[in-house]
Amino acid sequence: MAARAGTGRRTIAGDKYSTILFRFDRFGRLEVCIIMPKMKTHKGLKKRIRITATGKVKFKPANSGHLMSGKSGNRCRSMRGMRVLKGTVQAAIRNAVGGKA
Repeated sequence: MAARAGTGRRTIAGDKYSTILFRFDRFGRLEVCIIMPKMKTHKGLKKRIRITATGKVKFKPANSGHLMSGKSGNRCRSMRGMRVLKGTVQAAIRNAVGGKA
């Protein structure tokens, strides 16, 4: 059904995040819907981690980018790959980047 005059989106006064949607249902009655905002992806975190297919969070350890000559060989080798994050903070990180918690 084509949109009629008077339909559209409006923001709620005082609430810049929620939106009111005016539309007609299939019987021609005007319905008012409040659309809650979507969760935004944390872009800085998304660039620093990877989420595996099983839901684990992998990250590259800190201090492994440059100035490696002052660090021991064992320390350099241990920082070479990606590490898997342990603990309960995984669910919060998956939620921040838009993955399933």
